[in-house]
Amino acid sequence: MATSLLPSGRPPWLPELTPMPGGCSLAILRVTAAIPVEAAEQLAVEERTVAAAIVETRRRAQFVGGRIALKAALRATGASPEALQEPILRGARGEPLLRDTFAGSIAHKGRFVAAVGGSRTNVAGLGIDLERVERITPAFAARVANDDERAEARRLRIPMEVGTTCLFATKEAVYKAVSGPPTLEFDAIRVCLTQSIARFTLDGASRTAQLDIRLSEEWLLVTARLLTA
Repeated sequence: MATSLLPSGRPPWLPELTPMPGGCSLAILRVTAAIPVEAAEQLAVEERTVAAAIVETRRRAQFVGGRIALKAALRATGASPEALQEPILRGARGEPLLRDTFAGSIAHKGRFVAAVGGSRTNVAGLGIDLERVERITPAFAARVANDDERAEARRLRIPMEVGTTCLFATKEAVYKAVSGPPTLEFDAIRVCLTQSIARFTLDGASRTAQLDIRLSEEWLLVTARLLTA
């Protein structure tokens, strides 16, 4: 268990990179309300235009940080300088729009931004979610997880707040890993924490996502790697 998302004393806006299975890379950074010039200069013109139109300071910083983190993750997996100059804009669901050869996802919560990137040669899709572990009501737990998932969490002696947050973040990450229609509903995703996998059916085919779950004192970071069919 990590004690924090980032090493103590790491400067803001500087991504911390971690290699992931499947030739992917995870990048985490801390943002500040004021966006430094050197951070803004890393954006393409189109990205700066979108950022300038975001009124809320926190959301603007998260947008900028998300582009910096995802490009850092893609760079670590071997993306060319030319590819990294392309703008990463947002799709209809808020997902990062990337060239077809890339897979990637962005998550943000508070002052932290995380992104995972990789090549579609190795994965069919990537998703990531970042959540703070907070007090959970039984009603919310029942909406997020089915009976088998809650029973497994109890067998593993995972506190309800941690277990429910983990299941929510996992299903959110899997949802993000499935790009484009049809929309995948939470109750269609079956999570097995013991095996670190999630299963679901899409377009009549059974699919599997490999999970990477990282727990700090108050944060849960989940990455879903959608395996090729």
